[in-house]
Amino acid sequence: MYKINISEYTITVTDPIVANRILEDIRKRLEASASVEIDFSKVEIMTTGCSAQIFGTLYTELGSVDFSTRLIIKNADEDLRIVIRHGILNSKGNTAT
Repeated sequence: MYKINISEYTITVTDPIVANRILEDIRKRLEASASVEIDFSKVEIMTTGCSAQIFGTLYTELGSVDFSTRLIIKNADEDLRIVIRHGILNSKGNTAT
């Protein structure tokens, strides 16, 4: 299992360019590993737009089962988890209910 520390990119996930780098790194690690741990330690904020860009895209690409089993989200407080859920629900092309 690969581990990605979001705080190594930024502690405020608000820039679409940074969000795209995070997305691409997660994709690369998913190609090489059955699962990826995404660690939100020290992350203070993430916008819904960046969440949709990262997690909404991955949800659409992987589907609900693979998303839930292959991505392990660690150390995200309740506020970040809500933003992640909203990002998934608001992402373009998403069919989650």
